[in-house]
Amino acid sequence: MDPISRRQVWDIIEKAKKGRAIVLTTHSMEEADILGDRIAIMARGALRCIGSSLRLKQKFGAGYKVSVSVMSAAEESGAVIEARAAVVKDFVRGRFGLQPDDETRAYITYLIGREFTGLQELLASLEKRSAQLGITDIQVREGLGLRWGAEGCVGARWVTWGISWSTLTVLSRWR
Repeated sequence: MDPISRRQVWDIIEKAKKGRAIVLTTHSMEEADILGDRIAIMARGALRCIGSSLRLKQKFGAGYKVSVSVMSAAEESGAVIEARAAVVKDFVRGRFGLQPDDETRAYITYLIGREFTGLQELLASLEKRSAQLGITDIQVREGLGLRWGAEGCVGARWVTWGISWSTLTVLSRWR
């Protein structure tokens, strides 16, 4: 579904959930996060955990995604953009020891685990040196992808389930 249609459907569901219990199944953690009051995670046919989005993120959350752009609105050659990206990567690697997780022409993305204690310092440093480093945009998102493991939900050994899970979202509790 395209983003505009998806947003319209979400708005309809938001209006319909007042005073009702609605159950929605989805593979989209973004959708579950936006629409759900409570989220239940199922994997391999069994319920693994249930809670509010905030509770699940606190207990199983992967951390944060920091995306940094060095592209300006003006058209620039690939060499100029690559040179700016290299400067940013060297700065972040040298000062904070972080390696990019993903890199596109538009953004350099870092996945930062919850155990990393320098997030505030990283963001302040990037913001302070944005002109010097050629940074045009910084985006921070809380990791919606959770670390799924049997250990966290049912006390067994840690395993990775990949995409073989479903999210059951309880949109509104009966009050």
